[in-house]
Amino acid sequence: MKSFFTRIFTAIMAFWTMVFGFLFHNGSDKPEPTPEPEPTSSVVQLTEREQEMADFEAAVVGSGVFENTWQTALPQTKIYNLIRGHFTSPLPAGKTKKKVLVLGYDGCRADLFASVATAQNSAVRTLLDNGGHAVLSYAGGVNYPAVNTQATSTAPGWCSMLTGQWADVHGIYNNGVAKSNDHLTLLTTLVQDGLADSTAYYVSWDGHFIGANTTYINEKTFVETQGMRWSFPTRLTTTAQRRMRLPI
Repeated sequence: MKSFFTRIFTAIMAFWTMVFGFLFHNGSDKPEPTPEPEPTSSVVQLTEREQEMADFEAAVVGSGVFENTWQTALPQTKIYNLIRGHFTSPLPAGKTKKKVLVLGYDGCRADLFASVATAQNSAVRTLLDNGGHAVLSYAGGVNYPAVNTQATSTAPGWCSMLTGQWADVHGIYNNGVAKSNDHLTLLTTLVQDGLADSTAYYVSWDGHFIGANTTYINEKTFVETQGMRWSFPTRLTTTAQRRMRLPI
């Protein structure tokens, strides 16, 4: 039989065990304080490249010149299809002959082209005012469904427009290379196929066909050998360049 003091001591210990257990239990369940959220800024910082693209898009869209956006730009190879499609489509009512003028501002970005198109006495403005259309396209090849890229230089770009193919087909990846005649340009095939009576190629850059290792020197020789009606004036005249607002 336990003594009176033993029972009192046991009761006191049980009490303190209960108290400490209660305190410990409640302390372990106490939720951690929620940290204050970090202050955020509503200003989005753009990288230099992102800012350049934003300025580019604003200039292009704001010009009101183009019928599409840079996100829906067409590959420059489509220009071949547009021109050939024009010559193979029925003749419009009241017209007796089909004509095409391909006017190129080499190295001119779309935002600068927009300013050219709105300049007074601009040849581009005249075309747009008389039924012309301005559509954005892109150079440099494609990344999908397979990587097939080329330099965004003069020769590859023009060759893609005039043959309807990227460099993996026409073989011109950069300037200073003579194209083979395996893939002729529109200037030749339109005459060959009887769709055009004649064609002419006016340039302000010698690298197209003036001299050795120029892009179309082999095709120029072929055309001249065949006696086809495709003329190669050596250069645009100063007057013509001024009328098109080209650097002289």
